[in-house]
Amino acid sequence: MKVVDERLALDASGPGLRCANVRFALHRRVVEILDGMRVLRAWSSADAAEATTRQVEASALPLSAAERQAIVTAAVLRDAGLRLQAARTRAARSRQARPVPPVAALPGRTRPHPTSGAGCCSLPPT
Repeated sequence: MKVVDERLALDASGPGLRCANVRFALHRRVVEILDGMRVLRAWSSADAAEATTRQVEASALPLSAAERQAIVTAAVLRDAGLRLQAARTRAARSRQARPVPPVAALPGRTRPHPTSGAGCCSLPPT
């Protein structure tokens, strides 16, 4: 999560965080993952989802629908993270304060996706 946004991840190396309160640490990690997905949502690409879906469907592996969805979601998140990193590099070169997300419709949407608000933490089904 620190790669996506350094403000998202709680420092797990702190004393006692790992063992003292496992429920809190697990809950916090889930929140960090969902926050990271929300940040990456603006950088996700329908092309990545479609290409991965085609590859998964073409494979001979016996996968359940949930497993196929997990693979597509992971690939879309990885692609979005790479797109964000590339945009950060371009922004740094041009001395921009922050990279600007692409203004494009995301998978399952007919209009550009807001960068915040309800319904932006899960990726669309494929």
